[in-house]
Amino acid sequence: MRRERAFSACYSLTSVEIPFGVTAIGNSAFESCDSLTSITWNGNVYTSYSDFKGAFNKAHPSDN
Repeated sequence: MRRERAFSACYSLTSVEIPFGVTAIGNSAFESCDSLTSITWNGNVYTSYSDFKGAFNKAHPSDN
């Protein structure tokens, strides 16, 4: 199940780890999470630009 805007505007969120088995995230899931500095993918995850729109304003994402 994909939830739209699940963490949208969660300003205190600094990092995200997407576990193995997750294949997609909802539209705008992390939109405007401007404190987000790190994201770790554990598997193949379908994303789109809108999922992270406005995120990573303070730093570039790291793709570990």
